[in-house]
Amino acid sequence: MATDLKAFPGALRRRIEVQGFTGFSDEDLLELDPWLRFTPFLSGLISVLSTFMGAYYLLFGLAVFFLLGAAFPRHPFDVFYNGFIRSLENSPRLPVSPVRRRIVYGILAVLSFIAALCFITGHRSWGTSLGWLLSGYLALMAAQQICMISEALHKVCGARRAHNP
Repeated sequence: MATDLKAFPGALRRRIEVQGFTGFSDEDLLELDPWLRFTPFLSGLISVLSTFMGAYYLLFGLAVFFLLGAAFPRHPFDVFYNGFIRSLENSPRLPVSPVRRRIVYGILAVLSFIAALCFITGHRSWGTSLGWLLSGYLALMAAQQICMISEALHKVCGARRAHNP
């Protein structure tokens, strides 16, 4: 029995579609999948470093970037990828962030901001705990495209389809 190497795994497709990225062919998703992980990976790296160092200023910066990602069609790291890395890698252009992903960015902005405030106000254990929670969340997004906030929104709001080619 021959298998189609161009087929995109159904479970992974579902995780991506739950985030709001719908309307893509298997071929498109095969090209996009690694690059949809770029922003969560870079954000997670900054989160790990800032939590490890107790660097509230990095967490504040991350909160600002998440806030920009929530307020505008593209996260600043997506803009960086589309503007610079895409041409170097000859990879596909990242689509605009769907509403669900932007809601996630808004929630992550609040989490980053609170973690930074905890470090500033001397509640280092709380800041560290929230920082590691943020880092773990972003690691799941970067490694497996698992976004628990999008999953919750999907369960509460239903499977609204947004064509996003």
